[in-house]
Order: sequence, then structure tokens, then C-alpha cells
Amino acid sequence: MKRTTLLRGLPLVSLLIVAGACFSTPEEGVVDIQGPGRTETVVFQDLDLQVLDTDEQGIPNFIFGKIGQIGVTPSDRAEGVERAMLPILKKAAPFFRMKAEEMSLSSAHTDKEGDQHFRFSQYKNGLEVLGGEVIVHVRDGIVTAVNGSARGDIEAPIDVKIDADLALGFAKRGVAAMTEVVIGGDLPLAYKAVGERLEMVYLVDVTGVGVDQTPVHDTVLVSAIDGSIVGRIPHIFTAKNREVHNLNHATALPGPTSRTEGAAANADAVVNTNYDRLGTTWDCYKNLFNRDSFDGAGAKLISSVHYSNSYNNAYWNGTQMVYGDGDGSTLGQLGASMDVTAHELTHAVTEKTSKLVYSSESGGLNESMSDIFGNVCEWYRDGQPATPSANNFLVGEDIYTPTGSTTDALRYMSDPALDGGSADYWTASVGNLDVHYSSGVSNLAFSLLAKGGTHPRGKSTIVVAGIGIAKAAQIFYKANTGYLTANATFATAKTACESAATALGYTAAEVASVTAAWQAVGVGVTGGGGGTCGHDKCTAGTALASTCNSVVTSVCATDAYCCTTSWDATCVAEGRTLGKSLKCAEATGSCSHSPCTAGTKLTNNCDSAKAACVAKVCAYDSYCCGTSWDSVCVGLVATKCANNCN
Repeated sequence: MKRTTLLRGLPLVSLLIVAGACFSTPEEGVVDIQGPGRTETVVFQDLDLQVLDTDEQGIPNFIFGKIGQIGVTPSDRAEGVERAMLPILKKAAPFFRMKAEEMSLSSAHTDKEGDQHFRFSQYKNGLEVLGGEVIVHVRDGIVTAVNGSARGDIEAPIDVKIDADLALGFAKRGVAAMTEVVIGGDLPLAYKAVGERLEMVYLVDVTGVGVDQTPVHDTVLVSAIDGSIVGRIPHIFTAKNREVHNLNHATALPGPTSRTEGAAANADAVVNTNYDRLGTTWDCYKNLFNRDSFDGAGAKLISSVHYSNSYNNAYWNGTQMVYGDGDGSTLGQLGASMDVTAHELTHAVTEKTSKLVYSSESGGLNESMSDIFGNVCEWYRDGQPATPSANNFLVGEDIYTPTGSTTDALRYMSDPALDGGSADYWTASVGNLDVHYSSGVSNLAFSLLAKGGTHPRGKSTIVVAGIGIAKAAQIFYKANTGYLTANATFATAKTACESAATALGYTAAEVASVTAAWQAVGVGVTGGGGGTCGHDKCTAGTALASTCNSVVTSVCATDAYCCTTSWDATCVAEGRTLGKSLKCAEATGSCSHSPCTAGTKLTNNCDSAKAACVAKVCAYDSYCCGTSWDSVCVGLVATKCANNCN
């Protein structure tokens, strides 16, 4: 898994429908729904449609209803599908403020339930709009839903301001830290959405080697207007027809072939273990989801083990998997790990289906899908027990710190914040995190859906009724392969999972569990609550005397929730911990600890012998850096330092 920060169809979803939608048609062929976040019933072209989850500009995420009939299948020629779909697209396009002719079929497939999904890419002025997609969902010849991320009303430049040679120069400057750089000569143009406008960009293909020796293959997006780097699209993700190669510490892929499908065991134990892990992953996807390899069409599973020397990583490069041996301290043999192997292959599944862009919230979802199905396949290997083991919700626990703790892991799906960096509650800034950390939001949603319970750190009070890992896996798989678009957000993932659960025929109570799981991590929550610690809101100043207001800035540095227009007992307690004089009512907030004098619970020389770990604990939980120390901090030391402080 590419972890550069390693060491640091379709029944309608049961929803409240507001009848009599407020919409207008300011120009022919455009449906204009007023206001964000609305669920509306609209009548358009004699169709009764349900429009779900509109954005700030009134563009819907989903449209449900009997939209039309078609007589084509995903196996038909593209031209025939596009002709048959044109009447459907003409009905759907106005909701996205675009023309049907601006969409081109990019892929189509039939899932194991028999539902058909046709993906169309958006084009404007003859150029592809990256991430602009519309997906048409068909069950028994009836078009039952359309969803997408396309918008046709965004301003787009027409004239190129810099030529291709200059764009190459800007691209080279943008990858200066890489070595062995090779830049492709063909520079097609496309559009990339940047806020409320489309940026015309050159697509520059760049390969090379990163500073950590991980191979890089990116499409660098260079503005055709001013030469700025607008973004990158990675093609290497950082883990039954098998082929395992032994690099023997070289780096030229794929390396000598060591074992192929059906061949006898090899002398190298890691080759054999990885061969078995590939087989289990193929079996997992085939038997649980009726998917034949990562492309759904029997593609060969190719991997190379023993990459470089002491290489602490594994990755999917668009063609094959690559595994390092680890350094023996931070990481062990990555090619021997079940969930790491399935993790990397799931990147390939995502690349072939939803194509989730590996940055922002879509990148967190991409990484999370790999974490989720890495562990689903581990659970499959374990015999699909009704009660999964704790390890089925840990990422890389079998290879992380091989000579140290036996209970730690790279990531913790049931309590993401345990790794010291992962998010476990959605905020507007979560997309700014590294994708391995923002993945915590959906990892926790999946864990809660599978096992049930409440937020592990009390950041919400929603109780989720678990539905089991088997059903949770089916929902997330169908969402990823059938509903999510390349630029999906956590909010659209929630809707996709709800829609998938309904399409799978799950009960209303099970669909409600899907909703609750996402709301428990802050996605789709309306009204009170939310914030960094999930505090219950109260009117600003209610619990604040005049002297209290003067220390708001200091408290906000500890807890960003307190920077909003609301204040609660936890903010008060944090202010007191910071040594401020607060004339506020005594109260205990949902995140405040029961303080005791510093050191009284730190025996066994924990505060001196484990000073480095104590500092790490404080970085994870800033309360522990204050003038008090309590059982929560002690527990964190015990977990992170493997030391008993009692």
C-alpha cells in the first residue's frame, strides 16, 4: 500500500420526500432545483422523479424513478448502447444542466444481482471533463436511477495560453524531487473542475522513482492557461491466474518468474505464501461478489516479491503488485500478509470500476475500500465466522512491528485515531489529510455497520445496529463498483451505500443501519452535534461568563469545535486545563477526562523510561500535554508503549 507517511437495479431508498418541489426552467432543457441538500419529487417530461441530495447549486446526486426502457446490454457494441441510451440521457441531462450529446459511454457491466450499470464520461468543447460522470442503472430493462458528478453549466476556457513544450517544462519542475524521470511526449488536453470553473489542462504522463524508492506513475495536470500544476492522477497505488516473480532485491519489474498457476511449490517461502494469498483473494472476490479477478474478466494476478532492500511498502502499479521485505523492525514481509495482498488488488478493482481519484475525499474512499476489502478477504480466509475476530478490523497487523507488540497495526478500522493521525469523524477539512488518514472516516462507518455500537470516542451518540460483515461487504462492494463516481465524497458514498443496500433487497431496518453508521461518523448529520469531539451544541455564551470569552482562542487551539458559534462543557473543561480562569458552570463534557495530578498514575518510570512514547501520546491526545494526567492518558501509554502504567 502506498503509504508515504508510514513512520509518522434499484428500488427506491426509503426517504422523506418533500412533495411539490420548487424548481424552475430558466432556459429550455435545464432543470433548476432551488437550494442544497434537498430531496424533492419533481414532474419532468411526464415523469414522476425523486431527486436526492442536491448540492449548493441545486445539482442532484441521484435521480430515482421509472425513467425509461432500453433493450441493450453491457456486452453490446458501444455505438449501439449510446444510440439506445440517447433518449434516457436527454431526460437526465437537464438535471445536470448539460446536453445528452456531451456524454460518451466509458464502461458498462452487469453485477451479480443482474443489475446493469452504464458509465458515461462528460465532454465539453470536445474535451473530456476529468471526473465528470453520469451512471445509468438498469434492472430488467427498466432504467430505475441515474446518478453522477457531471455539471454542464460551469465556465470553461476555450483558448490555450501556453504551448505543449512549456507545459512539459512546468511538469518537469513539478517532479524535481523524483529520479529516473521519463515524461511522455503526447500531451492531450482535458478539463478539470476547480471550484466553480473548469480549468483547461495538459495531461502529462510522468514516470520515475520517488524519494522513498517507490516507483511513480502519475498523470500531471498542467494548466494550459498559466502553467500551474492543477493536480495529479496516480496510477500506482500503495496490496485465478497467478504468476509470482522473485526480484531477489532487484527493482526491474517483474523479475524472474518463480511460480505460475498450478505449478509446484517454490524453494522460497515468501513466493509460496504470496501465491496462496493471491489465490485466497481471487476466491474471496469470486465467491462473495462473483468477480473474476480485478477486471471482472479473468485478468492474470501478477506479483513480485523481495523488491529492493528492506523496502517498507507494497503497491499496485496498474499491472501488477509489488512487495518489499520490510526492514524487520517497522514492517515484516509484506507479501506474506493476507489483508495487504487483498488491499492492493482492491486498488485494481477500484481502478477498473469507480476510478476514485487518489486525492481529497475520493482518495480517502479509495484507500478505505482497499482497507475494507483487504479485511473482508481476511475474514473470508478465516472461514467467514458470524463473529469476526478483532484482527478482521486491523490493517497490516501481521506485518507491523514484527518484533514488537502483537496487538498493534498500521490502521485500526474500529478506532481509527489509535494510529495517531487518522480521522474518525467527518469535518469540512478532512479531504486535506493524506488519503491513508482520511480513510478512517469510512473505515469506521464500515466497522460500525458490520459490528454495531457507537462511536469509539464518543464523538456522536448514535447507536448503530450491526448487520454483520457479510452484508456490510456486499453494500460497500456494490457502492464502489456500481454507484460511486471518480470524484465521490463521503456524503455521496453514504447515499451510494443506502442505494446499494436497498437494491440488494435488505430490510428497511438494515438500510437504516447504513444511514446510522455514516451519521455516527459525522456524514449526513443535520442540526446539532458534530464538531471535533461531537459535542452537544448550546448557544454561544450560555455557559460562558465574560472572562470565559477571553480564552476562547487558547481553547480553540486545542479543540477546533470551540471555534464555532457554539460552546459546551468540554470546551469549558479544556479551558480550565489550560490554566485559564474560567467563571463557568462546573460540567463534564463528552470528551473531558477526569484529571488527577500529573504523575500520580505514572509509575514504573513510565514518564522517564518511556519519554518518547509519552510525547507521542501527547501529540495524539493534547489533553495529556496539559498540567494533568489521567487514566485515559495512562491507557494510551499502555497501548502505544506496551508498558503497564497503573
